[in-house]
Amino acid sequence: MRRKEILSTLSSFSIGKEWLDKHTALHDSYLARVLKKLTEAVLLARTRHTEPLPPRVYYSLKPEGVEFLELSRTMLTWIDAHPDVTVRAQEYARRNGDELEGSTDEDFGLSDEDDD
Repeated sequence: MRRKEILSTLSSFSIGKEWLDKHTALHDSYLARVLKKLTEAVLLARTRHTEPLPPRVYYSLKPEGVEFLELSRTMLTWIDAHPDVTVRAQEYARRNGDELEGSTDEDFGLSDEDDD
């Protein structure tokens, strides 16, 4: 897909009510930076076509990107099943910054019994 097509597609999705206080506009400059990072991380392939003019750039998922999305789906399913843990983790991050080093299960209200 071309960057404009990606931007248009993403903008067409509605967001959940939990995100209503966030900025909903996805700016082209931000998308360009994300696409560059994903390309550098070898998750996307960037193909530039110079003929016919004007030049066009297309992005596509590499096999590693597809694998990452499949693994992410499992994680998102877990997050949906455990919203309380997600909320506690977000509260912890707000209180203590994004540093999680040294945090324990108890910081998030988890115990060994939660693994069952």
